[in-house]
Amino acid sequence: MTLPVSPPASEVALATPSVAILLPVFNGQRFVGRAIRSILEQQRGDFELLIGDDASTDQSPQIIRQFKDARVRYFQRSSNLGLFPNLNELLRSVQAPLVRFLCQDDQLVPECLESEVRLFHRYPDVGMSFCKTIIIDENEEVLTRCAVEDMPEWLSCSLATQLLFYFGCIPGNLSTVMVRRCCVQEVCGFDETFRVAGDYEMWSRLCGRWPMGVVHERLVRMRSHAGQLSRASSSAPLFIEEVRRIRSSLVPRLPDSIRRTAAAYRLLYHNILDTHYFLRCLGRLQIAKCVRVGRTLGSKDLLAGILLWCLTGRNRWYRPVPKFFYGNESSPA
Repeated sequence: MTLPVSPPASEVALATPSVAILLPVFNGQRFVGRAIRSILEQQRGDFELLIGDDASTDQSPQIIRQFKDARVRYFQRSSNLGLFPNLNELLRSVQAPLVRFLCQDDQLVPECLESEVRLFHRYPDVGMSFCKTIIIDENEEVLTRCAVEDMPEWLSCSLATQLLFYFGCIPGNLSTVMVRRCCVQEVCGFDETFRVAGDYEMWSRLCGRWPMGVVHERLVRMRSHAGQLSRASSSAPLFIEEVRRIRSSLVPRLPDSIRRTAAAYRLLYHNILDTHYFLRCLGRLQIAKCVRVGRTLGSKDLLAGILLWCLTGRNRWYRPVPKFFYGNESSPA
């Protein structure tokens, strides 16, 4: 299918944008300017950029206001909402049929929007897609480049659900994802009871109803640095709690033929990982974290986890292999 040619940047504000880019910001003064520039330098220019400043206390507002472009819409919160309520507020203001997310630390490569829109034209049934990444450090140096063609371009609801169960949030983070606005509206946006894994939870609901697309190109420069929420040690107990909650919701949607095997995998791998964190906190005398994680696991899973942690050498001596059911579903393209 031939895509329409993107209009010049000077004209895009006059037309309905094809893509909305949502950029949630909180105290992002160090990198947010680079994130915005990477958006404004896209080859495809018919987009709207919605920036939600979640009551930053640094220089983020001043940096954001320096960008004078008709495609930029700036929303400054009077109080801190949190990441997922902030995103839901931005979603309510979207005009475009496709929605792309970007975290304040990351950057899009110039061809990102063009490549991702192309996939949505090729697969009209896809509800969301994610792309591959280049990992950079605080100084823009490349650390790693992720694998490119490691899974199909089109994933059925069943296969996507299995991947999300076994491997967690396979898109990695918000910065790799584009969704159809109508699909997000049908599932009522992000669940605001989640504080750190709300993106994973959203993708699990979307893929329960629509196939997932995979763009086999490295279209995002994703930054790794010590200040990220995902790397904060204080987030780990909450992350374990929320991810276990998501996996529990995925189990009933797994194919009947692999459900028993999946339950074993959960016990012999996922539960051992959670138990390892508990034991590490115990060794460091981080009692409050131990108590919280112990309550999340419950006595049965914790005792089983400690026993299996010992027997498998923390999965070094034995690690279960995921079992998939592929059925007869195939890509419509």
